[in-house]
Amino acid sequence: MSKRSRRSKTSEASDGGTAVAEPARTAGAGRRAARRRAASQKSGPQFDLKGFLISALIILVVVSAIYGKTASYSFVNWDDDAHVYANPYLTNPDGPDIGHFWSGPYQNLYIPATYTLWALVSSNARVPYKAGQPPFDPHAFHITTIVLHSINSLLVLLLLHLLLRRGRAAEQISESAVNWAAAIGALIFAVHPLAVESVGWISETKGLLECTFAFTALICYVLYASKVDEPSKGQVSPWVWFGLSTAAFTFAMLSKPNAVSLPIVALALDVLWLGRRIDKLLPLAGWLVIAAIFVVKTSGAQPVHSTDTLIPALWQRPLVAGDAIAFYLWKLFLPIHLNNDYGRPPFWVLEHSWVYATAVVPFVLLALVWRAPAAVKTGAGVFVAALLPVLGLIPFIYQVYSTVADRYAYLALLGLALVFAWIAARKSGPMVWSVCGVIIAVLGILSFIQANVWHNSEALFRHSIYENPRSWGAYGNLAKTLNDEGKIDQAEELFRKAIAVSEARPKYLEPKPEAYNGLGVIISVDHNRPADAIPYYDRALSIQPSYPEAHLNKAFALDGLGRHDEAIQEATLAVQYRPAYADAECLLGVMYGNLHDTVNATAHFQKAVDLEPDNTQYQDFLKRSQQAQPPPASLPGIH
Repeated sequence: MSKRSRRSKTSEASDGGTAVAEPARTAGAGRRAARRRAASQKSGPQFDLKGFLISALIILVVVSAIYGKTASYSFVNWDDDAHVYANPYLTNPDGPDIGHFWSGPYQNLYIPATYTLWALVSSNARVPYKAGQPPFDPHAFHITTIVLHSINSLLVLLLLHLLLRRGRAAEQISESAVNWAAAIGALIFAVHPLAVESVGWISETKGLLECTFAFTALICYVLYASKVDEPSKGQVSPWVWFGLSTAAFTFAMLSKPNAVSLPIVALALDVLWLGRRIDKLLPLAGWLVIAAIFVVKTSGAQPVHSTDTLIPALWQRPLVAGDAIAFYLWKLFLPIHLNNDYGRPPFWVLEHSWVYATAVVPFVLLALVWRAPAAVKTGAGVFVAALLPVLGLIPFIYQVYSTVADRYAYLALLGLALVFAWIAARKSGPMVWSVCGVIIAVLGILSFIQANVWHNSEALFRHSIYENPRSWGAYGNLAKTLNDEGKIDQAEELFRKAIAVSEARPKYLEPKPEAYNGLGVIISVDHNRPADAIPYYDRALSIQPSYPEAHLNKAFALDGLGRHDEAIQEATLAVQYRPAYADAECLLGVMYGNLHDTVNATAHFQKAVDLEPDNTQYQDFLKRSQQAQPPPASLPGIH
């Protein structure tokens, strides 16, 4: 039948009684179509699974290209020992003691979720015992950080997909632009050089895991917030999404306490991006209660001493915070000269008059975004909110080194990703996408180069000293690294430099004890002058009386001078301050053996073997003691 014939029959039927039902059906279909159009306009473009998977594949390839080489990197002598390869609850021959990490803080941190992940990785990363070498293969831990960063980048991609489809800030975004825009934002997050420290440093696995849960929490929260006001039948209840988001937030807090800022980040997304009213946000109070509980628990685990950080007066803290925001903005848009130790503690910042200029940066930022589009406001809000716990408004323990650090900006990068995704969606076209592609390429190249810094301890600390000659910690750690490699003269020079830099700090700040202990070992062991080393150990212990290595090394020096009773007392203190200290147990065994006290000698050797059953030296000493044979005359010093 021709189109004309169909039109003619319709017109004719409209005059007859039998044709009345046809317009009714047409009207019903029109109403249903109108409802579908209204729903589509409200929820935004529909999710494109194929486009998402293509974007995800591109992100995975890019992350692998930048960070794949880090899988072959080593541990670094900057907290990796304390957290992982010298952690007695991970190196335990009977397997990791996961329960210990959930029962209370360890190393001044309550991060049981992260320690559980490390326990799982370490169980599959053990290597045959070799004296002086870590018991784990570092490659497994580096692969873990790469995987976590890849997952986080994909979660950011999914979050951007959701946000670009809904809310006040997503108005006038075409469906065809969403896939590429979300991919551009996620790539900005994935390749930004400020993320390199988090991926290259094994100890910062905690920050990566925190953000895995944090991004999951935000995704679930956005799904809750976009559905709770008008729930639909047959769909997952919005309160299920809220419950999942709360669980994810809790695990983020169990991974790293910095997640305490997540309720404020969620508030920024809800109010500024989605456009919901403040009175709709009452459920976020539950997150604040959870955050408060963790703050109370972790504040006791990480005490901040004024002599270490020069805790600023209340009126000075906004100055420190303003300087930190200015610093992060600078590194956000010009990420060069990155470093693991910027050397910007509060006392140093407040000594400079320019702090009053940088303090106004937050107000300038507020003025710039006040009349900006909702997406830009959201990006700025997320950026600042994510940094709130580490701006110095509330003192924290790392401020003894610096208020600012690259790893603190990892979650905050979400704000930058949001802005780039929105720009790419609103101004979609070859020109904008080409510019974004160039920016992504430049950032990726910078990250690829920056990742070389984390190859090993020597590379890390040489770079740290190059970028910050005031880094007393880098001098000491590089000295220890070179000493372990047998480069004694270089190590001694660096230990002395570390002491000089530490002592040059303001007199109201205590110097750090590690360099004194390290220099004492070189003087006592390598130069065979134990009497000259004892003042350095005493200086280290005057700074930190509970320093087990200094007690043990002083015991070794005293024993060499024939002061056996004092030596045993110092070694006993070392065990007291570190109960699972195999080297101290072994030295006690040696000293009791030299005194012909085979009962005590055997008991201590047995403890050493129990702690490190693969250590053939300990096994030999135990066998000698059991046969009442004297052990060798000396043991090497402990660093």
